[in-house]
Amino acid sequence: MLRTLAAICVSAMIAAAGNAQARFTDLASHWAEPRITALASRGLLDPAAGPFRPEASIARATFLHWILATRGGGPTTGPASPSFPDVQPNDPSYLAVEAAVAAGILTPTGEPFAGAAPITREEAIGWIVRSADLAWEAEGFGHATIPAVDGAQTSPVWNGSVAVALLGRPALLREPGDPRIRPREPLTRAEAASLIWSYLQAAEGEFRLEQSYDIAGGVRLTTERRGILRNRPVWRVVIPT
Repeated sequence: MLRTLAAICVSAMIAAAGNAQARFTDLASHWAEPRITALASRGLLDPAAGPFRPEASIARATFLHWILATRGGGPTTGPASPSFPDVQPNDPSYLAVEAAVAAGILTPTGEPFAGAAPITREEAIGWIVRSADLAWEAEGFGHATIPAVDGAQTSPVWNGSVAVALLGRPALLREPGDPRIRPREPLTRAEAASLIWSYLQAAEGEFRLEQSYDIAGGVRLTTERRGILRNRPVWRVVIPT
């Protein structure tokens, strides 16, 4: 998967080279401007498509397309039976949705996908964490205390993902100047771009996530996940005596 991601990024950078001077015109002084510009320089966002509208909410289908364009891979044909009742084979998002299901980013529940609806911040964080192949770690942090003033407002199903996004290094959730998670608010396009940018930073750097457990006899077990998007993640186990 890392090779796939690297190939996607290189191809995107080559494709963007001919339009290197193009910039979004509505980002002046916005905190996310450097991150959005970095994604545009890789060809993941297109300034030629018009204003970026950083404070507008982002639709679920749009954010999913952004994740998959960054992650790369996915099927070219869908399953015999669609995973969501409102995303049929003639839907423009059909292959993206089925690719996300195959990758474990989406979990069919029988409910509609509702691709045109705004995605909440907690669900968007959950998708990013799953896309980074950190679902197992998120399950382990399912009852963790989220280090934010409004962390307790996070839905139980997304608690572990939000904890992983904050506690990993580099963090997957990095937004300057606001100590809140605002988990159930709609995600803005600027915040969505920031999540994608942080995802790339973690994938191309040395991501680390530690978790500690108290074991009988006063022994404390610490596990450390190193890297994301790896079939065989590196673990470090420390058992102090």
